[in-house]
Amino acid sequence: MSKTKYWIVRAKKYNELKWVQSKYLLNQLIQFCQLKKTDIVHEIGCGTGVIAKAITSKVKRVVASDYATEMLTQLHANEKIITMCLDVEQPPVFIE
Repeated sequence: MSKTKYWIVRAKKYNELKWVQSKYLLNQLIQFCQLKKTDIVHEIGCGTGVIAKAITSKVKRVVASDYATEMLTQLHANEKIITMCLDVEQPPVFIE
């Protein structure tokens, strides 16, 4: 199965994963990060945006990136969340 096909299939049931549904784990992660209202956070591999959505009230802005557009379309970005399709296995392209 190709990487793209894998993530298309996985995106359909991603929010059903046990860790994704755990409020305890989510709260522990947020507490560990010690976020501030002035922070701009880039969540790489954000999946469906569970963490990105949970921290929007605690930070200035969230950049949520994932390889699979199928994941990102479930995020429903708002004015504090910027979504970006990004393959971290590929070198970035910088524009001067």
